[in-house]
Amino acid sequence: MRELITVFSGVELTDLIDRLARAAAAIAGTAYAGFVRVDPLRQDACCVHVHGPPGDPLRVRAWLRESGGC
Repeated sequence: MRELITVFSGVELTDLIDRLARAAAAIAGTAYAGFVRVDPLRQDACCVHVHGPPGDPLRVRAWLRESGGC
């Protein structure tokens, strides 16, 4: 736990978000993971960060951009 606190305290926000998304993908056993900001009152969602394999073989990032989610 002490090591995690040390690692996370010296990291830029964008790097931390990327590390958390990578960890989520590894834990879930998936190639993709990410974070979404949701406003339930406006019924709106916006992609904050997406982690995926190199080359994005499933074109998830493109799909998110086209759908207005990123």
